[in-house]
Amino acid sequence: MKMLDVPQSGSIAGQTSSRNRFGQYRRTRAVPVNVNSSAQTVVRGYLIEASQAWRNLTDAQRDSWNSYALDHPRVDSLGQTITLTGHQIFVSTAIMMRSSELEFDPTTVPGNIAVPVALAEVGSSAASTFALNNLVDFTVSEVVVQVWSSPPVSAGVNFQGDYRLVAITAAPDVDDPICTAALLGAKWGTLAAGQKFFFRTVGVSPNGNFGGGVDLAVILT
Repeated sequence: MKMLDVPQSGSIAGQTSSRNRFGQYRRTRAVPVNVNSSAQTVVRGYLIEASQAWRNLTDAQRDSWNSYALDHPRVDSLGQTITLTGHQIFVSTAIMMRSSELEFDPTTVPGNIAVPVALAEVGSSAASTFALNNLVDFTVSEVVVQVWSSPPVSAGVNFQGDYRLVAITAAPDVDDPICTAALLGAKWGTLAAGQKFFFRTVGVSPNGNFGGGVDLAVILT
């Protein structure tokens, strides 16, 4: 139901408020289905590990993470600048590192080293030979590039907020493929012409920092 109200997002009782390009709206709250996929199980394992590691830190180490969180605000999905707690940024860093197959040292906060933007371009949009190619030399910095993808949608869809990790590439060179038809198909099933995917790239460094990336929309041919 479209409505006139102050900008808001979240659920109260059986109603969920959100917004899109046309303005504020409210809908009946839906209970998500827990499909208990293998990917969900892996992430839950990372979350358990991170929570256990946080409890094992000393007070001084937790204070270091709290200070780091205060000095490194983030931008949320609504474009607002927010400050996470030390525990929140610890857990998010741990999961980002583990999902990138990088070692995570819970006793050391990330440094202030900037990570280059993970730029990419479409090498092939054909369903059988799809390729997303890296455009930045990460061979020296040993940055791991993550590629996140939406589920396949129709060509008329112009907004997407549902992204899943589909590929990671350690220290890619310029023009190296960072997502292929095989990887995309392994996540979403058989690819076909006319399907549209939204992609997002993220660079993760071995010291715990991560940088922005590029958002791409691709219609398979």
